[in-house]
Amino acid sequence: MIVYSITDHYSFEAARQLVKLIKEVRKSEGEFQVPILLVGNKRDLRRGRQVTKEEARETASEFSCSHYETSAASNKNVQMMFYNLVFQIRFMKQSRKHSTASQTQNGFLSSMKKHLFRRGSVPA
Repeated sequence: MIVYSITDHYSFEAARQLVKLIKEVRKSEGEFQVPILLVGNKRDLRRGRQVTKEEARETASEFSCSHYETSAASNKNVQMMFYNLVFQIRFMKQSRKHSTASQTQNGFLSSMKKHLFRRGSVPA
């Protein structure tokens, strides 16, 4: 979860660079992706807004992450954001399990087929 203030464009740029860095590091290490939420805080201070919703949504889309605007002061969207994060973590964990299980199973089956069905090894 990367948080920026909607009233401070510099904090948004810093958050944007951090998301970019995380994506690059995880990609270069060949690791599974981690869920990232780009969170604009201080939603209750709309008059001082320096970061538009569109700009934030475009950034979230660019880096394939979720975007929320919250208010810690009024507790707006905070709980929903955490639920979404937990959901994404569980989903990715399940996907990894299925991926690992299918790779293991396919590897085992492939080796068994090679062993059992070699020419001359199948009983008549």
